[in-house]
Amino acid sequence: MIEKILQDLWFSEREARLYLAGLETGLAPASKIGKQAGEKRVTAYQVLEQMGKKWRLKEVKKNSVSQYEMLSPKQLSKMYEAKTQLLKERVPEMIGLMNQYATKPKVQYFEWREQLKDLFLQIVDSWNSYTEEQQCFLTFLWAIDVDPEFAQWLESDFKPYRLESPAISKSLIAEGNHAYLEYTMMYHEYRLVKDPVFELSNEIVMYDGNKVALLMYNADELSGVVIESSSFHKALTNIFYTIWNLTK
Repeated sequence: MIEKILQDLWFSEREARLYLAGLETGLAPASKIGKQAGEKRVTAYQVLEQMGKKWRLKEVKKNSVSQYEMLSPKQLSKMYEAKTQLLKERVPEMIGLMNQYATKPKVQYFEWREQLKDLFLQIVDSWNSYTEEQQCFLTFLWAIDVDPEFAQWLESDFKPYRLESPAISKSLIAEGNHAYLEYTMMYHEYRLVKDPVFELSNEIVMYDGNKVALLMYNADELSGVVIESSSFHKALTNIFYTIWNLTK
């Protein structure tokens, strides 16, 4: 039990065992402390030397032989309290370092079928954190080559789950005859873009105020990428509504 507490304080397993053995032996050479701890003398010597560098014991020379005395538990506790206090004092400075990158875009990858399913559900669930003005998903959609197993999941599992959410979806779609397109046209707001240039092959979703999901559906690429960036989200949202307004 005490060994485990010491290990939680960044003692290795051997350090914890030798520290407790050293408390029992008092000032003693590595051979005696090692024997008490069940460690070989050479191993004990090497570990005790490292512990000395970490200020966990005192080393005393007697007749040219190194002997070791462990810091008392009270001294050890005070040392950790002092280090903890020092860390607390530097927390604002460290947070400042972290915040330098807080506004940098974040990227997440979702690979293959199961992770892509999780991403779909995360997108739907993100509606719960929307403000009243944000209760809308925006999508660019033109998907005709969909992995058959994933297409089955969309039909049997995702579609009922999505229809339980009151969030609105607005989709810009190209002509096609896939079941996922048919579902989108049946249940969500959409506008059809009749232009051969508008062939995305996949889906792009803007959601959660600052996230853009790039969704690849065909069997060879089945995966998703989420970019968390307010500026990227805003740029694609502006492009979306520019096209939306032109296709009235």
